Amino acid sequence: MRYPRIAFHVMPAGSAAEQYRVLRERAIDLIIGRLVKVATEDDLKTERLFGDSIHVVAGARNRWVRRQAIRLAELVNEPWVLPTRDTSANSVALPWVAEAFGVERLNVPPARVTTNSVPMQIALLSTDRYLAMLPRSLVWFDGRNLSIKILPIKLAVHAPPVGVVTLKNRTVSPVAQLFIQGARDIAMPLVNAR
Repeated sequence: MRYPRIAFHVMPAGSAAEQYRVLRERAIDLIIGRLVKVATEDDLKTERLFGDSIHVVAGARNRWVRRQAIRLAELVNEPWVLPTRDTSANSVALPWVAEAFGVERLNVPPARVTTNSVPMQIALLSTDRYLAMLPRSLVWFDGRNLSIKILPIKLAVHAPPVGVVTLKNRTVSPVAQLFIQGARDIAMPLVNAR
């Protein structure tokens, strides 16, 4: 750790509206996450860290990992872990799943498990029985440790970029500036990756 005396308070993400409300109330210094439409409001300053693509992923020993070419249509009858449809937490996740299947003129397959919990998705993927759609950044940063692999399927869908949101009329503290610079440094490999 470069700055061992700095302590951070990390809040779990709620809906985008909730996150921006807390930022405007000055209860937090910044938001790091998906840059959604609401982040373009006049009082908010956004900085894009990296773009993110969506991929079909499986456990490292899943039978589909050995294939060199796969069409999404081949996977509709497989066991899927998908986000739930009825919560604000999936306001970004579910549209990209529906869009990915819709572009291929496929219905979203029935999920064996529905959850918005990424740790639960990863745990289920590690059994090598399930498939899921996750952003490239998750696999990039933790794929080897999590034993998940991207399947060779080109999806015509992208997640909103990941970035930092602060208030325009608020000076960012030196500690928050250090945090933002650290986020930029960590994101750099994704900016340059294909």
